[in-house]
Amino acid sequence: MKTSHLIGAAALIFASAGMTAAIAQPEWAPPADWGPGWHHWQEHRVAAANWEGPTWYDGPGEHHGWYQWNNNWYQHCGWRWRDEHRRDRDWRCY
Repeated sequence: MKTSHLIGAAALIFASAGMTAAIAQPEWAPPADWGPGWHHWQEHRVAAANWEGPTWYDGPGEHHGWYQWNNNWYQHCGWRWRDEHRRDRDWRCY
């Protein structure tokens, strides 16, 4: 077998392995009714003064690793800019 055929076969194997991993782990997407402009929130901020977004819970129990927002628990939260000056965020969680 020629070297170029081996390189092509190896490239095909790596490409298909990458596609399988991408298919197995879909990207985050907000619910369709949220509309455009949303970003996935993944930070682990805890409750602090002047913070107005969801907080990450690092304690024991069933909600470990979840976000707390508006007195409820969520696994996913998103944000988008509420104003054109990028000073205020709109938050939603599900």
